[in-house]
This record gives sequence, structure tokens and C-alpha cells, in this order.
Amino acid sequence: MARMSVLLALPVARVLFSRGHSPEPLYQELELQEERMTHPDHYIEAGQFDRFLERAAQLCQDPHFGLRLGSGYSLDNLGLIGYILLNSSTLNQAFANFQRYNVLLCSGVVYDLQKVNGEARFSFWVSDPSRRPTYHLMESILASAYVIFQRLTGDRAKLKSVSFTHEPSPGMQPYADLFSVEPAFRQMDNMLVFDADALELPVLYRNEHLLQLVENHAIQTIRALKLEQTFSETVSLAIIRKFDGTIPRIQDIARSLGFSVRSMQLQLSKDHTTFKDLVAAIRKNMAESYLKNPSFSVTDISYALGFSDPASFRLAFKKWTGQTPGEFRKLHTDSGKG
Repeated sequence: MARMSVLLALPVARVLFSRGHSPEPLYQELELQEERMTHPDHYIEAGQFDRFLERAAQLCQDPHFGLRLGSGYSLDNLGLIGYILLNSSTLNQAFANFQRYNVLLCSGVVYDLQKVNGEARFSFWVSDPSRRPTYHLMESILASAYVIFQRLTGDRAKLKSVSFTHEPSPGMQPYADLFSVEPAFRQMDNMLVFDADALELPVLYRNEHLLQLVENHAIQTIRALKLEQTFSETVSLAIIRKFDGTIPRIQDIARSLGFSVRSMQLQLSKDHTTFKDLVAAIRKNMAESYLKNPSFSVTDISYALGFSDPASFRLAFKKWTGQTPGEFRKLHTDSGKG
């Protein structure tokens, strides 16, 4: 059964509030548990999400609700996936990471990126043929993808064309304001087309909060590890900065620092540590830091730290600390309240 993360429903609720409507009557109407709608670890059925989005658009009497919803998206709306995208090296790698982790946000929606004749063609489709999503979903996905591409690259990924599979909504100006091109409707694909060269654009740190988070992790990790030797500190910082949802390889870290693998291992041995030990300690400290932030789900944290699944993360965390992630989070949430 296709499902959607509550992280994707929260922006809908915020738009409703901003327009003077409470989402609570819609929660009741659609049999959505209100307490679950504010917890990043929870999911709702895709059909419920579609109806929630459709009813929100009706309540606001806005035929462009989905388009405006998507255009207001930020990387913060994606939880730790947004953090991973910001730490990708290029737009192409950011897309690859998004493909890899998208299942954390929603299932039943397939994303694709093709390079054809010098063009990059980003498209998506709903994989369940029985699902009949509102056109607001299609417009919110393309709009949010475009906005995120822009924010990752500093407004340099310019569109050549936009297409939708559905019928046009009244009024073309909102589309022109967002995309700067007039979209085509009743097409075979929901698609954004831009120059393939844009895929190699470097990702820029546009969100200072998340950038500070990365730097804080580096500082906290070094302090927690009590590393006095300069070389161990240098390697640790390199590992942290290379974390993009996969565990950095020793070859890549060594190369980035101008060492052979063997030379780096010998230098670390003088500090009575190993590359493997540093990675484990860094993952532990990053996990503890993430768990203290209630907006990051355990599932998101698992994949952000390079674990194959949440169960593997729970086992590792239990081995590191003697506590499950849930126990650690509850302890630190409760102590924070005091």
C-alpha cells in the first residue's frame, strides 16, 4: 500500500493556517489522527493524503493550490533528506540521493532523470494504476522539484520547458511567475526539461541553519572523541564533510587529504586509532545529536548515517550506548523539559 510521510502533509496544514483555516476539521473528516499528523516518524495512506490535499484546495477555493504549495517548499520540509541533498556535490548527485531516499517520504511515486540530446529530463509518475491523485499533487511535485533545484544551485538551473498530463487550470500567470515558461498540458509526462550541463552545477549551501548544523556536528564530534592529535582531527573532519547518506570510503578520504590509503592508516595508527574506529565514533555522535532533534525521524537518521535499514541502526545504536534510539530520545526529551 502506497504511503506518504507526515512531513509532506505538514506544509499543507501550514498553508491552511496561513489562509485562516484550521486543518483539524479535515483531519476528522478524513479520519486522520491529529497527534500522528505532527510526528515525523508517522505515515498516512497515499489515498488519505490525496484527499487531504484536494479538500484543502477546495477549502481555500484555489485552483492553483498545489502549484503554490510546491513553490513554497524548502529543504527543511524534507527532514534529513534535505540535509543529505545540501551535502551532495552536484545537482546530479543530489538527484541520485533523492531517488535513493525518496521512499522515506512517499511510496508509489517514481522519479526519473534522463539525459537526451543535451537535455536533462526530470519526470515522475504514480506507479499504482488504481490511484487517482488530484492534479494538485502533480503540480506540487513539479513545483517543489523546480524550487529545490533552484535553491541547491543558486537559481542557475533554468528551464527549457514544463509539461503536465492533466487539463490546464484557469489562468496561466501563476505558472509563468514560477517557471518563467508557459507549460504544456495534456502531455504524455509530467516533466521539467533543462540543459544537461546544469546537472554538473555545484550544490551551494543556501540554508544557513543546516550549514551550521554540519559545522556543529564537526565541533561536537571532535570534542566528544577527545582527539588531541591534529591528523586524527583532520581525518575526522574530512569524514564528516563527506557524509552524504553513504559511508565515506577510505580511498576517497585519503585522496582528498593527499595521502595513499596505506600512508593514512600508518598516520592514524600513531594516534592509536583506525579509520573504522573514527567512522564508528562519528556515526555514534552524529546519531546522538540527530536524536536530540525531534523533527528528525529514526528512519531518516538511519539512512542519513549510511545504514541499510532502521533495524540495523537500532542494533548498532544499542551496541554503542546500551539504549535503543527511542529510549535515548525519550530520555533527552524528558530531561529537556525539566
